[in-house]
Amino acid sequence: MRFNKTILTLLLIFTCSKVFSIGENITSDTTKHTLKVHHKKHLNWPHPKYALPDSMKYYDDCVLTEKYSEVQLLQQYPFNKATKILAVSYQNGGEPNPDFRLYGKVLKPTYKPYGLYVKNGKLNPKSLFELKQFSKAQTVQLGNLLYNTTVKAHYDTSKYAEPGSGCFFPRNAILFIDKNEKVFDYIEICYQCGGTDSKSHKLFLFRCNQALDISKKLLTDIGIKFGTTTTNDALFQHLTVKYPSK
Repeated sequence: MRFNKTILTLLLIFTCSKVFSIGENITSDTTKHTLKVHHKKHLNWPHPKYALPDSMKYYDDCVLTEKYSEVQLLQQYPFNKATKILAVSYQNGGEPNPDFRLYGKVLKPTYKPYGLYVKNGKLNPKSLFELKQFSKAQTVQLGNLLYNTTVKAHYDTSKYAEPGSGCFFPRNAILFIDKNEKVFDYIEICYQCGGTDSKSHKLFLFRCNQALDISKKLLTDIGIKFGTTTTNDALFQHLTVKYPSK
């Protein structure tokens, strides 16, 4: 009997030790698995839903359409009325400074007048740094920008921070001249501030986000440097611009 009890006791001890060993292994494996899962979750936290996309997709949204053919473009305002289109640059500011009078004597300004000065349709070229005339091909490019360029995708702009500017100091303009050699409309452009304005309020460049960049390249290709590639007016003060003849 005593021998049997001894055997039973040993078997019981052996069985219990196995059970505890299995339990430890299960606990250890579970712990390792849990740590592994938590670590994996930490590495795969999602990125912000509205992170700025590559290549600024919300900005890169201009697309050229074929809404108007070349012939149809030239039938749109202001091309249907313009006999000449000019690109100009000038020192930012208002109208040219008037002649200064001292004791009844007229003194001419010692510095170049500033601003785009158009009065009764007549352009005063004395205020200009540069003046270039559009070719037909460049006119078509401008027409494409005004009428054949649109937005290819709409983005929720509330998700992005848009820089704003309250300034408007234009240094460049596109002038439309009629058959009577009068400026009947123009677009003033401030590349520094990112703003435009037109005399008639009928001409808009902001049909998509890169419209100003496209117009800047157009003016640069024509030969306008001030306001597009530099704002150092000291380099242009000596220039004298002549109005192009018929």
